[in-house]
Amino acid sequence: MSQSPDLCIVGAGALGIALALHARRLGASVVLAGREGGEQGDQDQSALRLAALSASAAMAETLRRSASMGLPEPRKPALKAVAERVEAVVGHQGIEHDDVILTAKGIEVLRGDVQFAGPRALQIGDTLIKPGATILACGSTAIVPELEGIDRVPAFTLDSILDNTRKLTHLVVIGGGEAAVEMAQLQRRLGAEVTLVTQGEALPGFDREGVNILLRSLEGEGVRILAGSRVAKIVPRAQGTGVLVETAEGETEALDVSHILLAEGRAVDWRALDLAKARLRPRKGEDTGLVHGPLGQTSNPAVRLVGPAAGMEQFPAALAHGRAVVEALVHGGSGTTPIVPRIVGTEPALAQLGAMAAGSNKKTIGRQLLRANLGENALMAARGQRRGLVKLAIEKNEQIVGAVIVAPDAGELAGLVGLAMHRRIGLRGLAAMPVPRPSLAAALQELADEALPPRPPSPSLKLRRAVRSLITR
Repeated sequence: MSQSPDLCIVGAGALGIALALHARRLGASVVLAGREGGEQGDQDQSALRLAALSASAAMAETLRRSASMGLPEPRKPALKAVAERVEAVVGHQGIEHDDVILTAKGIEVLRGDVQFAGPRALQIGDTLIKPGATILACGSTAIVPELEGIDRVPAFTLDSILDNTRKLTHLVVIGGGEAAVEMAQLQRRLGAEVTLVTQGEALPGFDREGVNILLRSLEGEGVRILAGSRVAKIVPRAQGTGVLVETAEGETEALDVSHILLAEGRAVDWRALDLAKARLRPRKGEDTGLVHGPLGQTSNPAVRLVGPAAGMEQFPAALAHGRAVVEALVHGGSGTTPIVPRIVGTEPALAQLGAMAAGSNKKTIGRQLLRANLGENALMAARGQRRGLVKLAIEKNEQIVGAVIVAPDAGELAGLVGLAMHRRIGLRGLAAMPVPRPSLAAALQELADEALPPRPPSPSLKLRRAVRSLITR
């Protein structure tokens, strides 16, 4: 049996399903290829599971601080009950992804082993298809780093720890990226003693001022952060595990831990797809990386990469990029990707977008940095929260080109700023926004108000002043 749809999307995880639905809305015929065993590390499902777990952990932290808010002492979290709630939330949300529902929406779902049969052909189970274009929206698996002794002890990955239902006594988190920092706070809030070994710089690529505020907040909750450090060796013991750490100062410190979490990122396993038949090759002069262009282009013009396959681990960015790829393939043209913030989902959260990479405090010709301390915001004070930051990069034309936000609702604020950037709503538009008060959005409005230069008086105002002057003589 042979089929020739407009698009074949490989990967029936949340990203692949969302892109298939988007392609159908654009009028394309779509085959969604669900690989045998599903998509590991499904971004949206993992994000939903993490969000549900984080909500329980945040409630535990709120209860832990209840005395400072004039409330009785808290109860300790029951991890089994927390895990059951997470499963209920994920199960309820997964109903809309049922194959029957997708078929009713015009998407043909084929499941089975998937591999390329040629540059423009795919074998999905017993079915051979020759689509107009193929989008690889594959999931990813957690990277197991090469650490001496790691093969001799059990260790959690970013996937397996989400299924844990037992209290962890002392967890060492190995990694310094977004997922590692998020999990360090979450497990601390669920009652574990946590040490974060960042394996170099913490949160590389993020604005350092924002990172420092966030790390201080985590340390205030009891997370021990060994910034700039690296794990040198894992030592199995009769009880517990020894972890030898090389600190930023060049010294060696021995940790006694009960559990290990490997949180050094994720990677896509390409082996089953047989990429050689698709003629996919890395960019010239590079040993890794199959992406050749901003919209997932590869060495094969009929194959595009999105999501983890294109190096995008955060679902919002992967979805926005994937939609632009679909639109470019269906309607032609270059397509445009909206500005999507990069977010560390802690509390407070850290969001960054646009021209605000690490080192953004360096002055750029024609660019101004605006900064507001959210510790002075009325809503933050009402919540008993005293650490936060809003920092905007502004061009001479009063357009926003970047932002860093550290706040409990940083993602929501970053979405608002991203929309302003995308629609080219400058400082005057930001200052004119109708926002509730007290609110965190009010801080954006106040920052814009303060930064705007005063306008010269209009001719009509000058005339009225002159008339008043004559009358009052």
